Amino acid sequence: MKGILSHPAALFAALAAIPALLAFAISFRRLKAAYFHLIGQPVREVSRAIVARACFFAVAWAFLCVALAGPRWGSSLVPERQQGTSVMFVMDVSRSMTVADVPPDRLTFASRYAALLVERLDNAACGVVLVKGSSALAVPLTQDHRSVTAALDSLSPSMLSSPGSSIGAGIKTALDAFPGSSSASRTIVLFTDGDETAGSLTEAARAVRNSGARLVLVGVGTAQGAELNVFPGSEEPRMQLTRLREDSLKKAAISAGKGSLYVNGLEPGSALRVLAATQPTDGAHRRLVYSQKPVERYALFLALAIGSLCAGVLTGRLTWKRKK
Repeated sequence: MKGILSHPAALFAALAAIPALLAFAISFRRLKAAYFHLIGQPVREVSRAIVARACFFAVAWAFLCVALAGPRWGSSLVPERQQGTSVMFVMDVSRSMTVADVPPDRLTFASRYAALLVERLDNAACGVVLVKGSSALAVPLTQDHRSVTAALDSLSPSMLSSPGSSIGAGIKTALDAFPGSSSASRTIVLFTDGDETAGSLTEAARAVRNSGARLVLVGVGTAQGAELNVFPGSEEPRMQLTRLREDSLKKAAISAGKGSLYVNGLEPGSALRVLAATQPTDGAHRRLVYSQKPVERYALFLALAIGSLCAGVLTGRLTWKRKK
């Protein structure tokens, strides 16, 4: 019943017709006896009219209950304009993101920044992709923002075992995570210092442009940078300076096409610019889509209920008119 009725509980109201018909049957028998006692013969034509009217009223009540239950069967293609927002957060968790030129460190700063954005994206579907030497979809697109923030709170380079940094792989994983049939605007927000050891960020940015999505690059780090021990745990540490590579990030934003941009995460008001970039502009991401929806039949049963009610009223009037 759940497949064809929106509110099957409404059918229980039809059971009210049972005691009503029993009460009618008792009253009708008494009425017939009174007529016979008064006139001396049964009034058959009037009796049939009364029974017919009661039946029509009972059927009308049954049809009305079915209409209230919301019957639906069959399907039809319904055109509708859909709009929404989908945001994939690509988080660089390579070891260069652990340096502390941004307090307390780049990765913690990025995770808190991203969590703040998620709180402001009330009606958006969000997801998380982790990228290091390889990439992984940590949280698919979902409206459950608690699962997204939980993933952001637990970021660590140990979440991916592959060494190095291939930011472009994370962008491509994020593109593949967007549903192909969705009409929502698609935005990739990448948090990184721009330090790559493999892959091509610019090539991935071109893929974003070809897909029609937007890429927002949030730079995390400073131009002065900080030193990172390339071989942690070794007796002779090898220190290497790692800086924020703004030039390559700005170049990637240009390659990603219209609507994409680069922001420095340390700049005041940068979060507002990121939020504005995730929103559809001028209906550009609105489109007509066709979806199959069940055909609602409540109007049919409502019309049948009204028709039965009118038939019951007319039956009584015509019979009494002929009798006169």
